[in-house]
Parts: sequence; C-alpha cells; structure tokens
Amino acid sequence: MAKKYRVLFHGVIQDEGVFKTRMKCIGAPPEILERMMRNTPVILKGGLTLGAARNYADAVQEAGGRVTIQEYGLFEESARTNSWQSIAGL
Repeated sequence: MAKKYRVLFHGVIQDEGVFKTRMKCIGAPPEILERMMRNTPVILKGGLTLGAARNYADAVQEAGGRVTIQEYGLFEESARTNSWQSIAGL
C-alpha cells in the first residue's frame, strides 16, 4: 500500500491579479480561481502520490500561490496515478 497525498491552497503570496493570470495560463478556469480565493484553505487535488502532489504544488507555487502537501491515507499500488493533472480538473 502506498500513501495518499493532497494539495491544499492557503492563499496567494503575490498580487492576486498576477496569480490569476498565471493560473489561467496553466488551465485554471476563472470561476474556479474565484472560488479558491474566497474559500481558503481549499483542497486543490487529492489522491495523489507524493511525486504528483509535489509537481502539482510546484505549479501553483510558481504561479504565486501558497500551498501545502498533506498525507491523508493509503491506496493500492495498482491504483496509483503518476501523471500530473492540470488545475482545470478541479
């Protein structure tokens, strides 16, 4: 069994406008961004391997977001997904 991780969004480090523009460039819909900003902290993505969670968190941090990675459970090895998914899947 492997551990599961999720990425949590806690707000922005920089200007909100810059953050929204950068997130839109990586596929985040405007309505999702507005909801994220209003409802922090928010779980952006769950059920990830540690590597996938780090990739996801890195992309949000590069856009100017403040995120953490949290361990929250276990899943079978065969169910693992190692591919990074865009924020548009929120």
